[in-house]
Amino acid sequence: INLQLAHGSVHAPMVQHLVQSYANWWGLTLEVTQGTTGYWGLSGTKTIVMPANPRTLIPKQVAQVPVLCAGSVIILPFPQRILPQMSTPGELPTTLPEDLFAFLCGQLWRAEELEPALRESAAEADHRGFLGERYGFFDTPIVDLWMRSLFEAVLGSTLLAPTRPRFWMTYDIDCLRKWRFLGVLKHIALLPLFAFQGKGVQWLRFLGEALHSWSPRKDPWFTIPRMLKASQGLRSTFFFLAHPRDHKAYRYDIRRPVNTQAVRNVMAQGHCVGLHGSPLHAGSQEKLKQEKTILEVASCQPVILHRQHFLYIRPGVTFRNLDAIGITLDSTIGFNNRTGFRSGSCIPIPWWDLEQNHALGMKELPFAFGDWNVHDPKKFIASESLQKIQEQMTLVNLAGGVLTMIFHDLYFSDDYPGHLEFHSQVLHLFAQQNWQSWSPT
Repeated sequence: INLQLAHGSVHAPMVQHLVQSYANWWGLTLEVTQGTTGYWGLSGTKTIVMPANPRTLIPKQVAQVPVLCAGSVIILPFPQRILPQMSTPGELPTTLPEDLFAFLCGQLWRAEELEPALRESAAEADHRGFLGERYGFFDTPIVDLWMRSLFEAVLGSTLLAPTRPRFWMTYDIDCLRKWRFLGVLKHIALLPLFAFQGKGVQWLRFLGEALHSWSPRKDPWFTIPRMLKASQGLRSTFFFLAHPRDHKAYRYDIRRPVNTQAVRNVMAQGHCVGLHGSPLHAGSQEKLKQEKTILEVASCQPVILHRQHFLYIRPGVTFRNLDAIGITLDSTIGFNNRTGFRSGSCIPIPWWDLEQNHALGMKELPFAFGDWNVHDPKKFIASESLQKIQEQMTLVNLAGGVLTMIFHDLYFSDDYPGHLEFHSQVLHLFAQQNWQSWSPT
């Protein structure tokens, strides 16, 4: 495949990085040339051209158009209302009247996060206010699907899909302890309230839990052994906190011997360990490096994987800091309050820094769903949640990416009945459809 860069375009490095990254993922050879026109050109057996130098990476209006992807006609968003008449339904014309590359770059690397009004939503992984929510971008991996359709259009053939579709199982270890000294004192003080509400038996049960929880393995929320058994031997990734506090509560100290041993038990069963960065340190390279060092001491190995706790990031800052301290793969990008594809992708791509206009060494692999946003962990209908996951499986398979999911240690406790069974049903769904467990290391 040949990519001709538009002469003098400020977006040329970003577009080259976009196309090169997907070519690498698909195992394609890319030749890059510097053009003399104001157009991008992508050619193989066929040629597609489109104008360069867009006024904005965020389109003001979007149309839904049919294109061919993997031999099937699918509907994808396009940053313009009118396309030239297509000779074959779903087939891309040879000339596109809008800079599609800039649109895709803007979605993949979150151009909207540069807008001051959206900074807070971006930091807290809140989908509301983003263009993607208004136009339904988050429901499909639109960048991956567009790039596959473009490559297939210029090659004149369907790209070879992976032998088996892949999923990455990840676990966020947020709690480890339910009962601490102050929590026990608070519970004792609540006796009159429980008695007034007629919940004396429940109060006694909680007190019994508390008295037996001085050893973490007897604490209701110390669920690592149960999680290891539930993983069914599949190579997964466990993200541990290395700072005992976040912006809401005290969690756990990974340096305590029993917690350090939990990390090593996870590794002993062949799983990967990653850093669950504190929201308090999202803007501090030094603090994140200290967290990374603490977890490396506990695990006795380099830590190269990362996901922010609460998905909290400082746009334009956190990823630079992670890249600087040696993180090679992050999986923070996703939403706290809905499932979907926040960056329009399910493929690990080196992150592009829009503000500094260069690529980081760190790749980002967004997650598609978590056990807290696919349903209410306290009350859910498993069949409905599995149907949502099945829809994402279909899209990820079409995009040729990796379906990344998050499960939390807390929900494996008896306080959340049905969650352990739901986890087993998810793994059974993957096994039933011959999906392959994927690991970044």
